Amino acid sequence: MKRLASAIICLVCLSANASYAASKYEPASDKTSNVDVSLTYGGEPLFSGMGVTMGGGLGYTYMSTATIGVRADINTLNWSKNSNGTTSYYNRLPLFLGFRFYQSGILPYYFEAGVEASSDYVSGGTGTTTRFGVSPGVGMEAPVGEKYYIGGDLRYHILTDPYYSVTISFGKKF
Repeated sequence: MKRLASAIICLVCLSANASYAASKYEPASDKTSNVDVSLTYGGEPLFSGMGVTMGGGLGYTYMSTATIGVRADINTLNWSKNSNGTTSYYNRLPLFLGFRFYQSGILPYYFEAGVEASSDYVSGGTGTTTRFGVSPGVGMEAPVGEKYYIGGDLRYHILTDPYYSVTISFGKKF
C-alpha cells in the first residue's frame, strides 16, 4: 500500500510540474498520433509473493478526435523470487488495446480503459498461458517542446493474478 501511495504522489508531483510548462495544454489536439517508450514499475501479482519489478514497453496512440485516443501498448515484466535455494519466475508480456479520454486544463490528464491479453509464464507451472482481462487507468502528459512529452500513468490489470503498474514514458507526437 505504501508503494501505491508513493506512486500516486509521484504522479501528482509530475502533474504539478506540468502546470508551469503550459497552463492550457491541449493534449494532441494538433497532432494525430504519438509513439512512446516507457519504464514500468510492476506491483506484485496478487498472492504470488514475488515482490515488485521494473520493465519496459512501447506504446502508440492514434487521436480519433482532439480528446479521444485509441491506445495500444506492449510491456514486459519479469518477477523472480528465491526461496530455499530455488528461484521462481513469473514473466508477463501484456498487450493493451483501449481508449484514452483526455482532459485539458492546468493539470492535463486522461482516463483510460481497455482490454488486455497477457502471455504469462510461471516457472513450475504449465508453461506459457494467455490470460485476458481489463485494465482501467489514469495518467497525464506534460509537454516538452512542441512535439515531445513526458507522461506517467497508473493502471490496474484485472486478470488472473491481478497487479498494478506505474509507468513513466517519453514520447513524440506526429
